Amino acid sequence: MARPSARAVPVQFPFTIGDDLRSHSPSAFIIDDEGGICAFIALTLDAVGIKAESFPSAELAVESLQSCHPDFVFLDIALKNSDAIEVIRILGAKQYRGVVQLMSGSDIPLLNDVHRIGIRKKAARLQGNEAPVAAR
Repeated sequence: MARPSARAVPVQFPFTIGDDLRSHSPSAFIIDDEGGICAFIALTLDAVGIKAESFPSAELAVESLQSCHPDFVFLDIALKNSDAIEVIRILGAKQYRGVVQLMSGSDIPLLNDVHRIGIRKKAARLQGNEAPVAAR
């Protein structure tokens, strides 16, 4: 079944890689249970020199986070049979410093809620809290 168009922040081309990424080949994880979405994002990333690895579930991606630290994570928050929110928690616990792009083709209210939680956590850390702040 076709998914409605995904809502995501557009990438501006030509894509410019920051100085911190110039010293190594940038990589990305794509976590989405729809193979076509993964393939499209992977092809787009490959075109700008970013090596992408796709995962159909949160569990498989979390296993790979043990040995690989991607610069970018593209995460479908409406995964079937997986917990995308748990991936976000694990990334926070690992003090992930890369970019997380949340994606959703049909669950825009959930996407907005997760974004607001992320903003609150970031603001709390900027006020001097070292440990991640639980969502309120």
